[in-house]
Amino acid sequence: MVLIPVTLSWFQLRRELAPCRVALPMAMPWETAASIAHNVFVLLDGWVCTCVLAADESARLLRSATQ
Repeated sequence: MVLIPVTLSWFQLRRELAPCRVALPMAMPWETAASIAHNVFVLLDGWVCTCVLAADESARLLRSATQ
């Protein structure tokens, strides 16, 4: 375990941790990671779009009810 003083700058910290780095193989191929990231983005994009549409419809109903 490497104990690092809080007063180190970012560059000093990188220099301290450099010997600790070990090149490990990835747990999954890049294509799989990119595919998962793409699917998550599409899912979140659809979810945000649905929330905005629901908020727009709710606001429209509230405006028409108060007129």
